[in-house]
Amino acid sequence: MRIPEKHLNEALGGWPGYTEFLEVMADPNHPEHEAMLEWHGDSFDPTVFECERVNRRLKGIKV
Repeated sequence: MRIPEKHLNEALGGWPGYTEFLEVMADPNHPEHEAMLEWHGDSFDPTVFECERVNRRLKGIKV
């Protein structure tokens, strides 16, 4: 099951869960690494910033 990035924080129970997810994904030897990789459905790189994607989302926000 692939979790869209925009829902990842909520799916993990907020900031504490997301922080734990980052730790697990960063350590291939972590006991939960394979399970989290399978759950997320893809490789995960928290350093990737998709400027165009962010700009599209921001464009739809009315202030």
